[in-house]
Amino acid sequence: MSYFKKMIYLFSSISFLLLLNACKPSVYPEHPDYSIKKPKVIYAPNKKNLDKMVKKLQGSPYVWAEEGPNNFDCSGFTYYMYGSMGIEIPRVARNQAKVGKRIDVKDLQYGDLIFFATNQRDHRKITHVGMYLGDGWFTHASTTKEEVIYLTFAPK
Repeated sequence: MSYFKKMIYLFSSISFLLLLNACKPSVYPEHPDYSIKKPKVIYAPNKKNLDKMVKKLQGSPYVWAEEGPNNFDCSGFTYYMYGSMGIEIPRVARNQAKVGKRIDVKDLQYGDLIFFATNQRDHRKITHVGMYLGDGWFTHASTTKEEVIYLTFAPK
């Protein structure tokens, strides 16, 4: 292949990849919409429906300050799932952590929320939330993978 053809091929490949990436929402929008959109109640509150939503939403894009139905940040994901079953919880992870009760890791059950303090300067400030799925697995809207994922959970 000639040098000229290689350059055209390379340019075409890069252009195609940029085009694909342009279709993906920005993880941190320039002007985020901070208004909270309450989800419609579409499911009865039970494990079967929660499981259905967890599976359906895997791979949804992570977008800061979004609570669905197509894009989520971590607390928006849990807010949307529970809200879709008519269960009202606060919109932000640190406020979600204040409702309910604290339990030992050994007592976790499917659907329990797991909270994390990811701030290096303040190890007590809740900044992230995921949902326990049983057998050492949980789901969350990941900032590093930029989508809703399943992950193994190794409690300390």
